[in-house]
Amino acid sequence: MLSNSHIIQFMIYGALGFSLLLSAIVYMLIVHNKRRYLYMAEKKEMEYQYHNELLNTQIELQEHLLNQVSQEIHDNVGQVLSLVKVHLYSVGNQPANERSVELLNTSAALLDKAIDDLRNISHTQSATILQRLGLKETISKELDYLRALRKQTCGLEVTGNYYSLLPEQELFIYRLAQEAINNSIKHADCTVLKVKMNFEPDMFTLVVSDNGAGFDTESASSSQGIGIAHMRQRAKLLRAELDIQSQHRKGTIVTLQMPVRP
Repeated sequence: MLSNSHIIQFMIYGALGFSLLLSAIVYMLIVHNKRRYLYMAEKKEMEYQYHNELLNTQIELQEHLLNQVSQEIHDNVGQVLSLVKVHLYSVGNQPANERSVELLNTSAALLDKAIDDLRNISHTQSATILQRLGLKETISKELDYLRALRKQTCGLEVTGNYYSLLPEQELFIYRLAQEAINNSIKHADCTVLKVKMNFEPDMFTLVVSDNGAGFDTESASSSQGIGIAHMRQRAKLLRAELDIQSQHRKGTIVTLQMPVRP
């Protein structure tokens, strides 16, 4: 039979054990709550960055489209209307003859072309072009624009079974592709530009490559560095892997791989 002293010792040890257990539970709860708080704070920060970057990307896209519209009007419509003006001036300064009729007919045809060009510009450069046409067709039109404006050799290759991504994902991918393309045109002085998109069931891959001068990815110029930083930020928000390979006089390859959830 236990003596009173043994009972008291047992109670003391039991109380100490219970206190230690309780302290451990409280400590674990505090650590858990702290981790949960940090996780929620990090999640909120990521959501803020995501929405902020989404807004900035939408603004950049609008600016890019406006620049394209301005360039199209200047290079196509502006030149056509200037030619019409010259023709009409010639008609007004010579007597009516077959040449005048020919100039008037040509001017009418040129005006029809200018009207069609303006209609096409307003149609293709709409702010909703990406939502309306999808990623593949929008990038295809971007390359068509480069071919027409800069006489650039461009190619688009699409493999796998094409599918639509989330609108926000397609917007980030499109702007990332534009950034890579612009870097190739402005800094690489390339003659050939290729864009590849591969649609696998669980992975989307974008590759933008050129045969340009190449550059040192660690010590790129400030303008290139900003472009690369933007691409890396968008890849991060897409939870995608971005790889940039470049060598002097051997061109540049930009690869984006993004897991796709069913």
